[in-house]
Amino acid sequence: MIEIPESVETWEETEKTIGETLPVIYGADAATLGWIRQWNEVIEADCPLYYDEELAQRLGYKTIPAPAGMAMAVGTASWWEPGVEEGRVGPLYPLAMPMLVPNPGDTLRQVGRLVSVTRKRLKVGDGAFFTVEIEFINQNDETVAIQRVTTWSGNPVEEGE
Repeated sequence: MIEIPESVETWEETEKTIGETLPVIYGADAATLGWIRQWNEVIEADCPLYYDEELAQRLGYKTIPAPAGMAMAVGTASWWEPGVEEGRVGPLYPLAMPMLVPNPGDTLRQVGRLVSVTRKRLKVGDGAFFTVEIEFINQNDETVAIQRVTTWSGNPVEEGE
């Protein structure tokens, strides 16, 4: 596992971390039936799998599963804690460092690896697209989802550049 520095001096330093395991992130809360219901209510997901326990069990689930889109929410640490003025330890991760959630009650942790760094100068600045592969693992050490996330980060263009 690598340490996440506050900043790096060169893109080459960043590119050297490709394939390294990033710090593990532990989700702040377990998935619950109420959370699953509210999630699906917002997007009006009228899929019986997410509200019909008998159907879920016939399909091999212990109970109603959470939809894949909830993996990031369930596997993300708290960004703020009571009594803590600043909630992050670095630019990428919350203080606690913590897509399919098989059933309510699961807690997840994220294990990420930097997959690629593609340097690119955009109108907004000089930076790079970063692709990270995130494995979501439940309390039974079972992988329940793997997700790839691509983001762009960089330095803003100075006026007149």
